[in-house]
Amino acid sequence: MLLKGSVSLLLALSTLVVFANHGPKPIVTGADQASVYLPLLKGKRVGVLGNPSSIIGRRSLVDSLHDLGINIKEIFGPEHGFRGKASNGAKVADEIDSATGIPIISLYGPKRKPSKADMDAIDIMIFDVQDVGCRFYTNINVLRNIMESCAESGKELLILDRPDPNGYVDGPILDMAFKSGVGQFPVPIVHGMTIGEFAQMINGEGWLRNKEQCKLKIIPVKNYSHDMAYALPVWPSPNLNSQQAILLYPSLCLFEGTIISQGRGTHMPFTVLGNPDLKGAYTFSFTPESIPGMSETPLHQGQACYGLDLRGVDTDSLRRTGKINLSWMMELYKAYPYKEKFFDYHQSRQMGDIDKLAGVAAFKEQIASGMSEADIRKSWEPGLSKYKEMRKKYLLYPDGVSQTKFVPANDRHISYEGRILMTKDAAVLMWPGTDVRVDFEGTELSAQLKDQDTANYYNVVVDGMVTRKIHPDTTRKDYLLADGLSYGRHSVELFKRTEWDKGKTWFYGFDFEGKTVLAGPPKKPVRKMEFFGNSITCGYAIEDRAGDSPIGFFENNYDSYAALTARHFNAQCHYTAKSGIGIMVSWFPLIMPEMYNRLDPTDSNSRWNFSSYVPDLVVINLLQNDAWITDMPTNEQFKRKFGTQRPSEDFIIGSYRNFVRTIREVYPKAQIICMLGNMDITREGSPWPGYVQKAVQELNDPRIFTLVVPYKNTPGHPKTEEQKAMAETLIAFIEKNIGW
Repeated sequence: MLLKGSVSLLLALSTLVVFANHGPKPIVTGADQASVYLPLLKGKRVGVLGNPSSIIGRRSLVDSLHDLGINIKEIFGPEHGFRGKASNGAKVADEIDSATGIPIISLYGPKRKPSKADMDAIDIMIFDVQDVGCRFYTNINVLRNIMESCAESGKELLILDRPDPNGYVDGPILDMAFKSGVGQFPVPIVHGMTIGEFAQMINGEGWLRNKEQCKLKIIPVKNYSHDMAYALPVWPSPNLNSQQAILLYPSLCLFEGTIISQGRGTHMPFTVLGNPDLKGAYTFSFTPESIPGMSETPLHQGQACYGLDLRGVDTDSLRRTGKINLSWMMELYKAYPYKEKFFDYHQSRQMGDIDKLAGVAAFKEQIASGMSEADIRKSWEPGLSKYKEMRKKYLLYPDGVSQTKFVPANDRHISYEGRILMTKDAAVLMWPGTDVRVDFEGTELSAQLKDQDTANYYNVVVDGMVTRKIHPDTTRKDYLLADGLSYGRHSVELFKRTEWDKGKTWFYGFDFEGKTVLAGPPKKPVRKMEFFGNSITCGYAIEDRAGDSPIGFFENNYDSYAALTARHFNAQCHYTAKSGIGIMVSWFPLIMPEMYNRLDPTDSNSRWNFSSYVPDLVVINLLQNDAWITDMPTNEQFKRKFGTQRPSEDFIIGSYRNFVRTIREVYPKAQIICMLGNMDITREGSPWPGYVQKAVQELNDPRIFTLVVPYKNTPGHPKTEEQKAMAETLIAFIEKNIGW
């Protein structure tokens, strides 16, 4: 079953093999990148920490994943509950979710973290809630508790990250003497981090019990930087029910430690400020009332409160200043007639402790003494500056507008494998198996490519796993290679699946954004191999289960026996191969003795520098096409090469011997395996294995071996499993005879 709405679209889009940049990119939350994280959930028992802000598109994350067949065993609800029906501070009981039938375990009652039994019931935990970037907003406390439970149980935490709508850093650092439910970490009031970034900081600063480490997998927000405006699609809690309230919250939540109402008990909380005793000083008023699900017993219930209407404040400008507003606190303290009551939380059970909210004891004295805002801000140093420096280590997103950076093809950080033609502004990829590699620190990477005629395909290999297939076209553009990665060091490889008759591809360089940086060039393996081969080595039609199609879509050198063998031995490898080619005769005029020494296989004057890459082991797997065509006297290439007479056994043996001798001359120290198979050249009764064995005997070289792979006895070219079987045979032969 497909998800409804936006996720079905995401899943459909995930099947595309190309990605190009076309103008500004929209912000994409972690949850909306379903194709990235669904494979991580397949076959696992899943727990979800969520609330109404946990959505894919406009639909509940849990409902969507449940419809997709994801095995959600438990839902964990934070403050206000999973479906967001509980008031501020109200205890929430366990229940069964009416929409899905899944148990909901409350973490805002007697239990504040999942128990061992809860964690034993799952394999992976998802954390997806919209935060607002403030120390006194309790989501980060829940995050810490979930991380502790995951660390204690050895379970992975998957964070579907979301933007921080405030995005800046300001306020005093919490004095841990005032640690409380509204302040658990030594961070400023506005910490300027997303949930994913804050989780990395919790791990990195050792804030879990016993400094344990939680195994994190973060799906980062795409196309986001901290200075970007972000309008929330769902309000994160009942009393943050407008964009205005969310952006005023860093400044107005401090008033919860005063006698001033912040609008709880109205439908405009955190956008107004007032008190009954300010009648006469202000004309604007509002009257808090009991509102189930928002505030049942608000401060000054049933009394007209006079004060400030902030619904018209330009909150986007406030956000861009990067500062909480202290002037409203200073103004209302000055206006309030009973100064001794202003910060006295004993006046009402609905008042909080200003020391715990501000995080320092000095704040109330500073306001009461009339200290200037500039001097108040000076008192936050040097702690605030130290925090900003520490915060940089954990950021997934830049603070400023993301700027795309370009690294050209000739940059020293980029590593190549295969016979590659380097021009002034591009690396020209032609041979099968040629690849481009880079290590980087970041979350995403793109490549600028242009293809000769759109017949080529490439595998993208991220951290050793094939993640997508790229199909470049004839226009130079960006192609997304990796995205949605947890911030850290990653490797990316662009591997050419197709052979050179599909045309050339120009690789111009890499594009990356934000704080992504390229690491040193990837360290190359010590061992080196080279294969000289035909379609079997190319991986021709390997993925065509219905036949033997010649189109590039079905070709995949990456899964050929040759590439499988090279990866098994962690060896560099060159694939000097072409479908249809032979040593004496091919299905076209070119033969291997004319092609083996070319850099550009399409240019008879282009020469490869054999000293630039010297393999330890060479595998020659040829003659299959010779075997066919030498029995076809009417074939044009037969007539061109042999006239009317089939070549003799001595001619065949001599031709093969001469080619092997040529390879020996260019690689005098290499071990050489003369291999045949696994198509009908090695069928029972075939003379061709004998020709190869005779040629090798005549060479009388102890470092040249013969390997005959049995006939696969199926039509067409070898498919994936048959290539794998060939690789296993070759690997065993190499281990036994070469000693690798």
